[in-house]
Amino acid sequence: MLSVLDRLTEDLAMRGRDLSKRSLVALFWACGSGLLPAYSDWRARVDAQTGHVLEEALAAAYVFAVSGREPTDSLGLLRAIEVTTVQEAPIDDGSVIAVQDCWICADVCIRTLADGEYSPGLAIEYALEPILQAASERLFGVSQVGDGPNEDRQLEVILAETSVSQAVDFIQWATNFLTERPSPSEDDLDLVGRRAVVLAPRPLLGWRQREIASRSDQ
Repeated sequence: MLSVLDRLTEDLAMRGRDLSKRSLVALFWACGSGLLPAYSDWRARVDAQTGHVLEEALAAAYVFAVSGREPTDSLGLLRAIEVTTVQEAPIDDGSVIAVQDCWICADVCIRTLADGEYSPGLAIEYALEPILQAASERLFGVSQVGDGPNEDRQLEVILAETSVSQAVDFIQWATNFLTERPSPSEDDLDLVGRRAVVLAPRPLLGWRQREIASRSDQ
């Protein structure tokens, strides 16, 4: 039996099926960019040296989204992402999910370009995972509520939490916005990217990101 979260994920995935390839990449570029503060914070603390791969992937995704130009070697870039993600397994200090999901969103962007048969729909769950985990820890003291008779009730409480509902609203809004823009412009991506900061758990955001998120919530 599907949980309330499973049904939400499926609904968001269905929405994504109406997106053009450029808009689909734009959506996951925005999600990756929204989680980038988590990665940047972790990278500074552990002195990671391979962040240029993530930056290259997000930059290539941005260029494709606004112009339709694919990277010269999308398969090579995808392989670099896969190797680097394994090398940069973050320490388990609470940032692990947000850091990994930032990489996954970048991976989805490039995999969409490198593999014509790849369907990323359900991968949208990774964009919401960090904020869901943070809310679950605040509300129930665990990173993920378990199966059981109270699962849906607990998930409903988590989904009603302000930061989570804002993140879900963003995904729904961004999908609708990009569905109407099969060839998004730089201004379109600027707007979606700025609003994507609501995906990062608030403790990971600096004052500037919190200010942007607050404006986006209004």
